[in-house]
Formats: sequence, C-alpha cells, structure tokens
Amino acid sequence: MKNTESHYYIGRAISALANDPKIMEKSGQGVRIGDLAKEYGFTDIDGRYIYPFSI
Repeated sequence: MKNTESHYYIGRAISALANDPKIMEKSGQGVRIGDLAKEYGFTDIDGRYIYPFSI
C-alpha cells in the first residue's frame, strides 16, 4: 500500500480543480489524479508524485 496515494493527494486534486477558472472544460470527463498532479503541479503530502494508473 506504500505505493498508493494518501487522502491528501486526492484533496489536493479537488482543491486544484476548485481553483481552476477553466474547470468547465473538464466537465463530464473522468480524470486521473496523477494526470491532475502533473497538470497542476502538486504532490502527495510526502512530496511524491504518484503516476496515474488504470485497473
């Protein structure tokens, strides 16, 4: 489980989206947190960037 993201990572994604004036461009899409981290430049609480993955 050490390779997964914390709830802070998810929260930072939500915060980044909430502060994005162009958020409507993402409306109706599924987005991966790793992609948002790369786009908005945030990391997890321990400073890691967790690559997006799909199951």
